[in-house]
Amino acid sequence: MNKLTRTLALLCCLLMALALSACTTRETKLEHAFVFNKDTQTLISYHGDATHLTIPARIKGTAVKVIGEGCFDSTVTGEEPDLDGKYSTNRDDRLCNILSVEIPDGVEEIRAYAFGNMLKLEEITIPDSVTSIDTSAFMEHDGSVISGVLPALKAIHVKKDSDAQKILEANADLSPLLKVDD
Repeated sequence: MNKLTRTLALLCCLLMALALSACTTRETKLEHAFVFNKDTQTLISYHGDATHLTIPARIKGTAVKVIGEGCFDSTVTGEEPDLDGKYSTNRDDRLCNILSVEIPDGVEEIRAYAFGNMLKLEEITIPDSVTSIDTSAFMEHDGSVISGVLPALKAIHVKKDSDAQKILEANADLSPLLKVDD
């Protein structure tokens, strides 16, 4: 019986180690899907294939504070704008397939066109840590002219009395999409 108990204990330890390894591998894979500026704590771009994306709160041990300009914009494929300040306009079809995004607590700012041209994005969840949202963050555009709110966007979830709620209520295009949670 003692030998059986040790064997079962060893088997349990191996299964736990395997499960932990799978979790760590998934998190590492997600981290590698982002271009991240550690110095400014800014997400620059995403190159994954998730349809329901939860942005990590930390990348390689550093907190994510800013979702950068054009980070998820499906027409922005470069890491940085060129010397004229313009981005490439080649469509990244993987970004076109994202249906929902959850932003983690700790993010403070969402910059211009951060989610631009994500034509299938239906809902986004914004934590109460967000204190700045550019007016064009959730807009469809052609590179210079905004043509309107993302066409599939049905819900922007925010916490009651948060800065995000106040910012979005002031935006006539986005306020009808607000879903306020207690």
